Amino acid sequence: MADMSYGWSGNLGFKMPKNWAFDQFVEYPIGGTPIDQVAASGKDSGTKYFSPGTENTISVSDALDNIRKNLGNKFAVDLNKTITISKGPALKVTLTATDSFSEVGSSPVFTISNGELNPANITNWLANTYGLKPEKLDIVVNGAGTLVESSKITAGNISVKVSANSNDEYKLSFICNVIKEEDKLLDNELSLIIDMTIKPLPFLKGIPNLNVNLSAEDAGRTVVLIGIAALALVITGNPELFPVAIAAI
Repeated sequence: MADMSYGWSGNLGFKMPKNWAFDQFVEYPIGGTPIDQVAASGKDSGTKYFSPGTENTISVSDALDNIRKNLGNKFAVDLNKTITISKGPALKVTLTATDSFSEVGSSPVFTISNGELNPANITNWLANTYGLKPEKLDIVVNGAGTLVESSKITAGNISVKVSANSNDEYKLSFICNVIKEEDKLLDNELSLIIDMTIKPLPFLKGIPNLNVNLSAEDAGRTVVLIGIAALALVITGNPELFPVAIAAI
C-alpha cells in the first residue's frame, strides 16, 4: 500500500492508510529527471536479489552440429577451421566457422528473426546498389531465404562484402552471425563465413545451355547476384537459379 501526498491523490485529501508501506511526499528534478522522495514504514522490506529467468540455451558446438545436419550433412566444418565446399577454374567456395562474431560487411545488416530473412530488404539493396531488376530477383533472393530456413538459424544477422582482386577476380563474402539455433540461445558467439572467389565471365560461359553476352564493365555488379545463386544452388540443387540471375542484370 502506498500514499501519494502530492499530486492527484494527495490533493483529494485521502487519509494515509494504516497499513502504508511507502509515502511519496515530494517530487523534484535532478538533471531534468523527476525524482520522488519517499518514506518507508518498514512493512515492505523490498527485494535485494533478483533471480534471472532461465533461457533455453545450446552450446556453440551443438549449434554448429545442428546446422550441419539441418543442411543435409553437406558441410563437415569444425570451429576455427576452413573447408573448401567447391573448387573450379571460375568459382571457389569455402566455409569458415569461428567462435566469435565477425565484423559486418559493406552491405546493410539483414536481420534473421523467427528463422526468416526479409526478402524485400535484400531485393531493394540489390536493386539500388547494383542496378539489378527487382522483378527478376525474387527466386534468387528466396533461395537465400530457403538456406536460412533450412539451417534453422532462428535469430542472427547476415551481411555481404565484395572486394576485387587482380585478373578480373572477385571475392564475395557472406557473413552470418548466429544468435539462436532452433530457438535456443547460443552460449557463446558463432559466425559462419562463406567466401566465394569468382571469375564472372569464365563462370557464366561455363554454364551449359546459357547464352550470355556480358561485358567486362558489367562483371563487377553481377558478382553478388551470381554468388547468391551459386550458394542457393549448392544447398537446393536448383539449376534454374542461374538463368534467372542473369535475367535480373
